[in-house]
Amino acid sequence: MTLRPVRPAPRRVGSRTLRWSSTLTALSVLGFALGCEAVSSPGDPGSTPADDDTADDDAATLPDWRDPLAPGPFAVGMREVRTYEEERNVMLDLLVWYPAEAVGGEPAFVFGEAVQDAPPAAGDSAWPVVVFSHGYQGINFQSVFFTERLASHGYLVAAPNHPWNTFADYDAAHEVEVAAWRPRDVSATLDAAIALGEDPGDPFAGRVDGQRAAVSGHSYGGFTTAAVAGWILHQAPFGSEAVFESYGVTFPADLGDPRFLAGVAMTPCGPGLVGTEGLDAIDAPMLYFSGLMDDVCEPDTEVEPMWEGTPEPSWLASVDLAGHYGFSNMCEIVPGYVEDCEPPFRPPSEVQEIANALSVDFLGLYLRGDARYGGLLREGTPFDGLVVEGK
Repeated sequence: MTLRPVRPAPRRVGSRTLRWSSTLTALSVLGFALGCEAVSSPGDPGSTPADDDTADDDAATLPDWRDPLAPGPFAVGMREVRTYEEERNVMLDLLVWYPAEAVGGEPAFVFGEAVQDAPPAAGDSAWPVVVFSHGYQGINFQSVFFTERLASHGYLVAAPNHPWNTFADYDAAHEVEVAAWRPRDVSATLDAAIALGEDPGDPFAGRVDGQRAAVSGHSYGGFTTAAVAGWILHQAPFGSEAVFESYGVTFPADLGDPRFLAGVAMTPCGPGLVGTEGLDAIDAPMLYFSGLMDDVCEPDTEVEPMWEGTPEPSWLASVDLAGHYGFSNMCEIVPGYVEDCEPPFRPPSEVQEIANALSVDFLGLYLRGDARYGGLLREGTPFDGLVVEGK
């Protein structure tokens, strides 16, 4: 697979998310779906990083500990990148968030703070990489609350648009192809991020730590996250197994990428499509989020079986009164349309703070290999209506 990052001419993506026609907006939401109290299990599942070789034994070599409950110390920049995936003959459109200098300027998105093409934060430290996979007929800026928060904590976050599976280009004729290629889109995105760091002429030269990568996603992106983390699929999620073979996928299907050392899956669907067989092959620590009022990827039939089938160490964070879209920015993208935005659902801002805090805590422990993190997972949080279980 040959991947070549392509830097497009500067183009503000700005508030266009609020200016699309009402017809496209409605279609986006209809298709997007597929897109304190704490309980910890016995033992200490958060004590060992995903890969001991990536952990720093000397605490003096680690960056300063940053409170997972608060934004990180960095301003955030955002840039657009395109990369060509030769085997598939498609361009992947990526948005990349990163630690930046505080230069001011208009935010790239009206519901975010990142400034487009802001200069990277001073220094020579390399940023761990998180690749974010959007939901079914979602979009790569659907979870700015999350991508910006991670970047403020020193991560580079890259999010692809999965071709033919966004609300701008959805095509049902490509349903099987999308399912076969989504995990490979994630791998291609990591390749592109690494290539930017290896390009001496790029602003990210020397700043991308491709040895420390995690994958995350929402809804269908949560399914994608588990597949990238090693879930061996024994059934085809759409179409027949023979059709999948035309896209280079044979069953049992291993679409995992061992370069990803941890996974964060927000309200994922999966067992309803393909069962739970093969989840025991996941070999990266996982953090699952479940909204207890989610009627799209329901807790008892989708999220909980995924967590139960995943080997340790893995965590399940169950958020009371949270709906499916509370774990995204859909309520800002389409104000008043998604019912998850209003009572009796928990305010999305509260759901997002929970997701951010636990994700920063989890990634600090398992991706950075810093044992100073993990306290929220193991010892409890200040959030009401949250149950965290670990194994």
